[in-house]
Amino acid sequence: MPAAMLHAQPCAGTADLPSPAGWRVGGRRCANSAAKFWPALLDEILACFPACIRVELTALGAGQLDATKLYPARALAAWLENGGPRDPAAELRQVIAEMELDGPPPAVGVKLFDAARCLYDDLLPAEAVDAEIFLYLLAWLLAWSGVPPDRWRQPQVGGAFGAADVRRRRRYAVHFELDQSRSHEGLTWRVLTLHAMVEAG
Repeated sequence: MPAAMLHAQPCAGTADLPSPAGWRVGGRRCANSAAKFWPALLDEILACFPACIRVELTALGAGQLDATKLYPARALAAWLENGGPRDPAAELRQVIAEMELDGPPPAVGVKLFDAARCLYDDLLPAEAVDAEIFLYLLAWLLAWSGVPPDRWRQPQVGGAFGAADVRRRRRYAVHFELDQSRSHEGLTWRVLTLHAMVEAG
């Protein structure tokens, strides 16, 4: 049974559907976290709210949206190869102190709309995604749609792509717009608007 994205338990419509193993986009198989997160979220939304035609995800967070978010393990390996932390114990203490001061990363808000009204307005569970992880998931949407990385940090950017979950026999058509605006203390407010169609068979 897929993990719940909106509620403590998945909707009845997703109960018989196995968890996503990944997407095939443009002939390439992707089995990373983003390729499992997006179909799971879209499946649950459409099972719970069949009339939904628009999804808005909002997050306020630090960090840059760039191509390093596609392969974080590579960025970490390069950092370690270049010497890594000068004093690992000191860096760990600093990270812990910052977490205690700032608290956990902010939550990601979700709103679902039909043609006339808001159907749902809440926060996604922290165990599913937070504002920090959201950047990595956004990067893959942009990459799958073929948007060049030098455009990823523009105030408005959008794209579209098709994807397939071959094992679960589901096809997805995704169109999105991302609005980004600077907020206080170096934070960025991001609003992702998703329109998606899901076909089974």
